[in-house]
Amino acid sequence: MAPWRRIGEQLVPLIGELGFCALFGRATRLLAARYEWIGAVASGKSAAALLAALEAAVAAVDPAEARIANAELLATFTRQLTALVGDALTARLLATAKESPSRPEDAQEQNK
Repeated sequence: MAPWRRIGEQLVPLIGELGFCALFGRATRLLAARYEWIGAVASGKSAAALLAALEAAVAAVDPAEARIANAELLATFTRQLTALVGDALTARLLATAKESPSRPEDAQEQNK
């Protein structure tokens, strides 16, 4: 979940809460046919609510399936962001989000 939190922290100030939620919601809807449980995540009012719902959904399914679905969700989200802002800006935004953990618990999660 740490990558999602960092991406949210980077993008929400730039594209707004509604922009982030729209991109994230669209990505979850695209994957809902393959991963039914991920479709329920799309109903959040804020980035924090969406990410909390994703975290709960991921915890409730088989870990292998959760890893695959989360990777696909991130890839889908990234493709949509690229279509919106272009390759160069997407690469810079995601590189910045991956640079350093924003919270101590994220650093612990990365070290696992």
